[in-house]
Amino acid sequence: MVTAVNLALQSPASKGNLGSGSVVLALNHAFPLLSDGARTDVDYDALAMPTIRIMTSAEGYQEGYFLEAIDLDVHQVTGTKLDWPSRSPSFLQLQKLTAKPIVASMGPLSRLMAHAVENLRNAILVTEVRDHLLSFTARLLQKWQKNKFSEIDLSEEANFLTPETLRTTFPVLWQVLKTAMFATVVILRAVIGRTLIDPVLSSPKFAPATASQTLLTLKNIYFISSRLGSNSFSAHTFVNIASIDILTRFPISSLAFLRSIYPSQAGQIPAHPLQRNHDLFYLNTAENFTLSLKPADIESLIVIPCTPYLSPNANAHLLEIFEAAHSAMLAALAAPQNEELAARVLPFYAESLFASFPRNLSPRQFKFAFKALIQICTPPNPLASSHPLMAETLLELLHHRALAAPTVPLPPSTAIKPEVDANRREIPLSEQSVLLLTLLDALPHLTLGVLEDWLPVAADLLNVVPNPTMKEHCKRRFWEVLEGGEMDVERSAVCVAWWGTRGGRERVLLGEGPEAGPFMSGGLGVPLKDSRL
Repeated sequence: MVTAVNLALQSPASKGNLGSGSVVLALNHAFPLLSDGARTDVDYDALAMPTIRIMTSAEGYQEGYFLEAIDLDVHQVTGTKLDWPSRSPSFLQLQKLTAKPIVASMGPLSRLMAHAVENLRNAILVTEVRDHLLSFTARLLQKWQKNKFSEIDLSEEANFLTPETLRTTFPVLWQVLKTAMFATVVILRAVIGRTLIDPVLSSPKFAPATASQTLLTLKNIYFISSRLGSNSFSAHTFVNIASIDILTRFPISSLAFLRSIYPSQAGQIPAHPLQRNHDLFYLNTAENFTLSLKPADIESLIVIPCTPYLSPNANAHLLEIFEAAHSAMLAALAAPQNEELAARVLPFYAESLFASFPRNLSPRQFKFAFKALIQICTPPNPLASSHPLMAETLLELLHHRALAAPTVPLPPSTAIKPEVDANRREIPLSEQSVLLLTLLDALPHLTLGVLEDWLPVAADLLNVVPNPTMKEHCKRRFWEVLEGGEMDVERSAVCVAWWGTRGGRERVLLGEGPEAGPFMSGGLGVPLKDSRL
């Protein structure tokens, strides 16, 4: 079998799509039955390019041309709704496409292609595979951009699609696109894996180009992967993070890459959903380059694109992009070389952060962002020495907001959550209790003097929470912060002294406040009975 495949791949008769496709399909079906020894005899150098071409050709995904045919059959009906009938020629053609042998066996075929990449004798062929995937995904994105469906945001599909389209035809389209995305990512995983271990591909001549083009390929298919949640697919996560790690070793290439994908409407929120999807990819990617960029580049490439998504008046349906913008901004402020930029931008960002909660930020996101701000403003961050009062100022803002915050439970968050958080049962919390929990999360990062001052303030704020269930939840979190290992040795000593000898236990457990004053040092106490001695 292997000998026949090798001879067929070398034969001129197998150069066309029909000949090479037949050989590739036959090997794909037989490959699981081959022994390891037989697999090593396959001529992967001759197999790789015919396989990748047949996957994207007319026998495979047709270079994305089926999206153009679909657009011709999509019509606007009943006002603003789009209809794509199940009897339309494009849908019938799409069903035939899914039944083609190449597309139907795309899972095993993509794994065969990945195995071929891992075993290529000529490492330069890996770059040809990489270039072909980039070209294919670029055409796929271009054709999707011209399709009417690209104008509909994920959160608004039920409002702008007819019931038949939503239930019957639209899911089939996305199933085809998802298989194309999965196949692309599986092959990219092999490309990046080979780049990491191959001495030629990991050299400065090839490594930054491979990483950049891999990230561009992921950008092209991000309109597909973002529907699933990119982090839910481990291969996608590996390809993305590994490519970023490779590229950050080359600051010049990193800067050129970010400029190449810089949003076309930076500084404002685009109206087109596909452009917002590009902004989401850009923000999620750019935050990983803050340590390798200069402050001026960070301000132009990260701070400016983030700014419109930090507005508290923005559309509440864009919560995922809001979270990405806050994350990118925090990464920019936390970079140690950005002390001057952080001092200038942080007050604006803090104001935006407080104004965005709870409308545009979930409690989890707000707590994480405020905790990160406190870490930026405290040692060993350089900002702590140049602006020593910044952390206490943030705490004062938080405390002032908490005293007047609403005490009714917040509605369930609609923000995008990790699977672990989504399956966890949440305790209903009010805005006030969330702000208290935020203050408690910040305690382990305060300097010793500031910590000593804010422990009693946090305890007093705990006693202001009126709901017993919320109060008990906050009390458990208070105790967890004190004894759960989040404090270092010096801070733990401060907490022990406050808890044991300075009234901390009474304030937290019994709700007892400090004795009423005022007091004067050296003043007379309560008169005692005269001694009879």
